[in-house]
Amino acid sequence: MAGVDQATLKALLKSVEKQKQDLAVHLGIAASAVTEIFQGRRQVKMAEAPRMASFLKISRDDLFRVLGVDLPNSDRRLIIAGIVSEDVIVLRSPPGDAPLEEVESPIPGYDGIVVRITGNSMAPRYRPGDLIAFRPNGALPADLIGRDAVVETEDGTLLLKIIQPGSEPDRYVLLSCNPAIPPIVNVQLRAVAEIDWHKP
Repeated sequence: MAGVDQATLKALLKSVEKQKQDLAVHLGIAASAVTEIFQGRRQVKMAEAPRMASFLKISRDDLFRVLGVDLPNSDRRLIIAGIVSEDVIVLRSPPGDAPLEEVESPIPGYDGIVVRITGNSMAPRYRPGDLIAFRPNGALPADLIGRDAVVETEDGTLLLKIIQPGSEPDRYVLLSCNPAIPPIVNVQLRAVAEIDWHKP
């Protein structure tokens, strides 16, 4: 593992016109923790990496390179970063010293986020063990109306939902592919991402 490229991190913050405190708020961690990340004294957690990459407007792999993390040699191997259960996406690191689980991407060079479906709550569209992948790329909710998408609500919750227009401007209705799960009505969205691929 190489050292953290502090100069590049500072330049990235400057390019998005933000400060360390802004990044800390975005990640939901203390400002001191961000300082430790910049100094190489604290590793970025799996759940924090996509948020930090999106905040700095770089890919996750580029973020890891700046942080001095050695990446797998294969351009088709991706880490499974979390799970989806009853429409809720939970990004998490493996417990303790458990190894990171990897999967082969159907798209060479793909640098998105992969999560695994758990349970039967989204069958038959998504079944237990299925994988979906997405990238936080600045898409607009209006661009994904009527489609499955990963959405981030104002409280930071990540959901796999079908987006429909709300009854007010800049508000949306979030539908589940499971009719037993009630819709979430007239919510504001912090971010959305298209499903790039679905692998049974």
